[in-house]
Amino acid sequence: MEVEEKRRQRLQFLHELYRITDGNENAFAYMWTAGERYGFDRDTTIKITQYLQGEGLLKFQALGGLIQLTTNNAISK
Repeated sequence: MEVEEKRRQRLQFLHELYRITDGNENAFAYMWTAGERYGFDRDTTIKITQYLQGEGLLKFQALGGLIQLTTNNAISK
């Protein structure tokens, strides 16, 4: 997969997470729900969330894929 495609997927995922949580850093979402919106398989969703966590844009809250935005979220700025 090309770098631009990965970037596009990450941005789509982050936008969907922002939509689901209404940009609220205190709200939770399931990573699987955000990934399914764009047809990402589980492996792609895992890779995207791990990357975004590493960038400080989201954090994992519980087993099973519960995540939330962080205050570092570039979309809300």
